[in-house]
Amino acid sequence: MAARYTEIAATAITCMSFPSNEIYNLVMGSEDGSVYYSYRHGIRSGVSEVYEKHLGPVTGISTHPNQSTPDFGDSLLTSSIDWTIKLWSLRTLNHYIHLKIIHPDLFASVDGSGRLDLWNFNQDTEVPSASVIVFVIV
Repeated sequence: MAARYTEIAATAITCMSFPSNEIYNLVMGSEDGSVYYSYRHGIRSGVSEVYEKHLGPVTGISTHPNQSTPDFGDSLLTSSIDWTIKLWSLRTLNHYIHLKIIHPDLFASVDGSGRLDLWNFNQDTEVPSASVIVFVIV
């Protein structure tokens, strides 16, 4: 469950992301595993919501690139040293999906041209196990 706070103890922020078209609001991941929603300016400046904690430091955080989509526009994705990835709702402060990473040698990478590579370091460290070019039609 999530808690609502106006003040938090000092903590080290490890990553942050601004929701699409936002310059005053941001989400931050921290060293203690918490995820915070914060306002940068105005009467409500400071941390407004604290999401359920990961069991380790948050290593990555990303908001959906289009906040106006009805399905997952309010989505937030976090990853942590606790070997989990969580997909959250910015509106309800709860996570939809909690994925446990099976093995640290399996991961994916993407580049600016739309190439998605799947890696398995148990098989090869220099060549991806699978690759695909992802086309986005707008």
